[in-house]
Amino acid sequence: MNGSPVAAVVRGWVDLYTRGLPADARAARRDEIDDDLWCEHAEAAATDRSARSLDADLALRLILGIPSDLSWRLTHHRAPDRTILEKRASRGTRILGLLAIVAASSLFTLPILTGGTSEPVWAWVLVPIGSAIAFLAAAFGLALQFGDRIGRLGAFGAILVALGFAAIIGAYVAGLALLPVGSAMLMGDLARIGVISRRAAIAHLATVGILLPGLAVVLITQTDFAIAVVGAVSYLLSWIAIGVSLFRGVPKAQATTG
Repeated sequence: MNGSPVAAVVRGWVDLYTRGLPADARAARRDEIDDDLWCEHAEAAATDRSARSLDADLALRLILGIPSDLSWRLTHHRAPDRTILEKRASRGTRILGLLAIVAASSLFTLPILTGGTSEPVWAWVLVPIGSAIAFLAAAFGLALQFGDRIGRLGAFGAILVALGFAAIIGAYVAGLALLPVGSAMLMGDLARIGVISRRAAIAHLATVGILLPGLAVVLITQTDFAIAVVGAVSYLLSWIAIGVSLFRGVPKAQATTG
C-alpha cells in the first residue's frame, strides 16, 4: 500500500488540509486516515482485488470525501491571534460581492435568453465567459485582499478555482470538479479568519457535497441529471448569498491596541 500513488495523494491531501492545526489534531487525523488505508489494503489482499481497482475506489472516495474533509477542518480550526474585527464596507469588498452575485446569477439568465434551445449562439458563449471572468475576479480578489490572513488551504483553493475554469473552457470535465472543490477550500479558510460566517461556509460545502456526486452520476448514467441540477442551482445560490454578505461588508482585522 505504501507504493500506491493514490494512497500517496490521499496522505498529501490530509497534510494539506490539516496544516496550521495543533500537532495532536494533525497526528490523530493522519493516524485515522492511515488506519483506513491499511484496512482497505488488507481487505483487498484478502479478496484478491487488483491494485488498479483499489486505487480507482480510493480516488473516487478521495474526491467525494473532500467536502467532508473541509467541514472537519472548519470544526478543528486553530484560533487566530486575537484581533479587533470591525465591519467595513469599502469599494473593493462591494465590488467583490457584486462580482460574485453577477457571476452566479448570470447563469440563471441562460434559460430565459435561449428559451431552452441552442440559439442564440452568442448567449451560450458570452454569458458563460462573462460569468467565468466574474467568478475568477471574485475568488482571486478575496484571496489577494486577505492574503495576509488566509492560509495555504485558501490560497490553494483560489488556484483550483482558476484551474477549474481553465479546464472548463478547454472542455475538460475535470474542471467541473476542480471549481467547486477550490471554492470550498477558499470559503472554508475565509470562514476561519472571520471574513464570512461559518454557517455560510458550511452551506457552501453542503452544496458542493450535492454537486460532486450529481456530476459523478451524470458521467456514469449519461441521463440522470436531477442531482447535478439541484447541486448546481444550490451551488450558485450559495455564491449569491456570499456575494450579498460581502456587499454588505466584511470584517477587517486591526491590531489590538493596549
